[in-house]
Amino acid sequence: MDGKRVEPPGGLRDILHYTAGTDDRDVRRFILQLANLEGPPNKLNPNHAGARKLILALRNLHEKLAGKDVDGVPDEKAQELLSDTDPVAFQVAREMLDMQHAELGTFRYGIRSEGEYAVVPEDCYFVLGDNSRQSRDGRSFGWVPNEHIMGRAFCIWWPIPRWRDFSGFSNTWWGKVILYGILGLVIGYELTRFCPRKRTQNRKGDSTKPIEPAQEE
Repeated sequence: MDGKRVEPPGGLRDILHYTAGTDDRDVRRFILQLANLEGPPNKLNPNHAGARKLILALRNLHEKLAGKDVDGVPDEKAQELLSDTDPVAFQVAREMLDMQHAELGTFRYGIRSEGEYAVVPEDCYFVLGDNSRQSRDGRSFGWVPNEHIMGRAFCIWWPIPRWRDFSGFSNTWWGKVILYGILGLVIGYELTRFCPRKRTQNRKGDSTKPIEPAQEE
């Protein structure tokens, strides 16, 4: 923050989970893996122009990869194999891999060293979810402009075991009076309304009991 390294809170430090983002080498490896399949992935829509170009590239590569160990292909050879791949097809494959990384919890923003991913622009913020392994936060979708922020977070209210008040309001005596005193008054008021109503119902029930006739001796 402001050019200085900021350490995470102690309770968060041990559970932070970071992984690297995608680069061209990752995309090339991903395309080779797709091309090694018997057919294009079902998620590729043949009606989409970019997807069609990727499907065509995968079909051409499938023939070149016949009998080859895809995982053992060096990156120099991968670049050669993909040298005539349409840039649009390459971009579609990158987006597919980015979505896969997002689903698996791999991120770029705030993780990679390139300036576009590492330097927070002016009037923007880098936001993190409180559940590091599961959150789709700024590490995935990038920087958040100041005008998109509605307010400052002041508490965690759910789940109850992780309840926390960042403002310190609930730690003051007057804060406790407001929080629990008002709640106690509401509960007490409801009880006073319920109890007299219950007694009234009982009295009405007693007055409507039939009077048994006196027995003759």
